[in-house]
Amino acid sequence: MPHTINNLLLSHHRPTEAYRCLRVSWRGTAHLVCARCAGGFVGAALGGCLLATGFGLPPPWVALAALLDWIASATRIWQGNNLVRVAAGLLLGIHYVTNLDCLWHHSFSLSVLLVNTALVGVWIGTLLWMRKIE
Repeated sequence: MPHTINNLLLSHHRPTEAYRCLRVSWRGTAHLVCARCAGGFVGAALGGCLLATGFGLPPPWVALAALLDWIASATRIWQGNNLVRVAAGLLLGIHYVTNLDCLWHHSFSLSVLLVNTALVGVWIGTLLWMRKIE
């Protein structure tokens, strides 16, 4: 697939990692969409619907599932599969809405701050560790 803006936004994986993507046809053209990101898009929409209808949002730590899945596959502890990636992305998308809700309605939420700090810290730590072993 050529490097177009659509491909870069929808699938940020190398061609050898196409198995981490869902194949979607749109107007006769096949596109690869990152499975975790696809779940995130659906999760954000679901979280928005839950919020709009008055249902409560889950606690912010649900995003840890996506982080654990990403670390496990990035460090090659396990390959995972697209069903797990979509489910982890779904929880991550709901987490995005939880963050926005907390920022919009509450000036400060310690639990959201701690979870986000942990997510970013572990993500950066994993990237640095992977760079060290390559």
